[in-house]
Amino acid sequence: MARELHEGKRYNRDIRKLRVTFDAFAPAVRACNGVWCLVKNSQGAAPEVYESGQGEQPIYFNLEAALAWEPSNSSSRPSPSVVDLRVQDLTYIMEGNLNIVCVYNSSSEGADDWRGYALRCRKGDNSTYRVDCAFAKQVAVNILGCEYVDAGELIGLSPENVKAIDEAIFDSRGKSRQSKRLDCTVRDSSGTVLAVKLKPKCGLVEKQGLPSRYRLFQSEKMASGKIHRISSYDPVKVLSKQPKMVLESLKAAMEEPQNNIRMFLDGKMLFSEDVLAPVEDDCAAKQAIHDSIDQALLEAGLPGTDTVMTMLAGALSSPSMAMPERLKRIQCWAAGETAPLAEQLYKELQDHCGEAATHDLLTCVTSFERSVVGIADCFSDEAGIAVATRALDDLLTRVHQGPWDVSVEQEVVRLLCRFLLGRTTHDVSVLLNLVYVDPKDLTPMLEQKLQKMRFKPIELFGIGNQFRCNGIWFRTTVVDLDAKPYSKIPEYARQLEHYATAYYNRGNSTKKEKSEDKSEGEPKEEAIGGHDDSIRFEGEVVWKKDQGGQRGEAELDFLRASLEASDPKLLLVCPLAHRLRSGSVVVFLRSLGISDAGLPGNVKAPVRDG
Repeated sequence: MARELHEGKRYNRDIRKLRVTFDAFAPAVRACNGVWCLVKNSQGAAPEVYESGQGEQPIYFNLEAALAWEPSNSSSRPSPSVVDLRVQDLTYIMEGNLNIVCVYNSSSEGADDWRGYALRCRKGDNSTYRVDCAFAKQVAVNILGCEYVDAGELIGLSPENVKAIDEAIFDSRGKSRQSKRLDCTVRDSSGTVLAVKLKPKCGLVEKQGLPSRYRLFQSEKMASGKIHRISSYDPVKVLSKQPKMVLESLKAAMEEPQNNIRMFLDGKMLFSEDVLAPVEDDCAAKQAIHDSIDQALLEAGLPGTDTVMTMLAGALSSPSMAMPERLKRIQCWAAGETAPLAEQLYKELQDHCGEAATHDLLTCVTSFERSVVGIADCFSDEAGIAVATRALDDLLTRVHQGPWDVSVEQEVVRLLCRFLLGRTTHDVSVLLNLVYVDPKDLTPMLEQKLQKMRFKPIELFGIGNQFRCNGIWFRTTVVDLDAKPYSKIPEYARQLEHYATAYYNRGNSTKKEKSEDKSEGEPKEEAIGGHDDSIRFEGEVVWKKDQGGQRGEAELDFLRASLEASDPKLLLVCPLAHRLRSGSVVVFLRSLGISDAGLPGNVKAPVRDG
């Protein structure tokens, strides 16, 4: 920068050095202490100020966006307001060869803006309305004056809305005109909404020195054959609020989506794991898909995929973006060693209150409302996991050492609800919406509609200088916030360790053989009915998992009755012992073959130590 200031303009045709020069813009601006500006000085064109501002501010210069930029006064493309008209409020008036005219008379609340207006719909290519509107405003008004010309307002209707209008007015049209229907095809992409659906997952490091839960889970999915390659997507990075780390993770998701990222353009699928699946091993075909996505985005008035991802990374890293911290603040309460502690508290609640009361307490909205009181004061990083773990552990100690009273019960319910909320935030989806509206056509009414839908100018997230993105509005929405069922707490208690074990064994080339498998050529027993993991064979001995509850009691009653059966033909199995296996009660059975049919029902055997 100093050399440029002292020696003036310099030319350099070395492309590598040119790129280094462009990369120096952002740090140079941040280092200066005065006013700065970047000027686009194209050959054969007058210099145009690309961006300007005060120094000591971070900017993110993007060469691709700069080269594609055109001065704001070079375009006359009006952006239509997006509306949804009630077909029952439209009355057919007349039509010509190209257009059908209706009047809109609505008595519904909020329709005052359009009441009494005439709606002109095109039978042919509807995108030519852009030229018509621009002509009326820029030419016809200048010739005849605004007191004699109503230039009209360009609006956008969904294909479904246009089709409904076409059907509603069809019978009112003359027979000779009915052969031409309204154009229901989306031919104009202005105002098109891009939705990027992101499944961030848990953005915390739950086991010191190991990757995130998601990365551990990748090893388990790989071992079980659910996936064929490991994704480099990392929730810790995507929720880090560090632009480079967020961008790195978003790009990794685009390379290997695995349901972590999807893109929709006006509600239609543009990109997902299913789009890449047929060509996952064909690099050229994958590149062609990404190129087609770029083309679709450009036609919608948005930059290409790389720039969109960089913009999203900047928005997710902005100081004004509070969503990542708020997610992780809740995630802490279901991270690390919280799940096994929550399982023990859940069992204590069942023992003291019964199943029916437990159900009522852990499904009551009021319980969850109480659980979030004070949550804003909790940590939103790994320190929050330590706080949550300590709180659950201290409460469990209190339960064991003191009497069970109303205050203890309320605290158990409160922390279990926090744990379930944490599990919900582990699996939420985040919708990131981008829409382009030309600033010249941003009417107060349209701006009010955008704000009502929670859209904000992307400049408010500190990245306006980066892409020359005037007119791009941004919105963040967290979805999939359904409460997790408390019945899954025991499953959650073992989940992280299960994933970690798969990660430890990730180097194994083949799946670990089950301990009950027989040697080659020897017959193998197979569980018929029930769940495969509830029955285990050890020679002539069968270990059957006690299902618990009424079903388990009925099963045990049947087994006891088999011991007392007077008819040897009714003797199916011989229950001999119980033992604890990995926290589950199992029943020790002995299979009876044909040669055993005459054995008495009171056969006994030594109790096997568990």
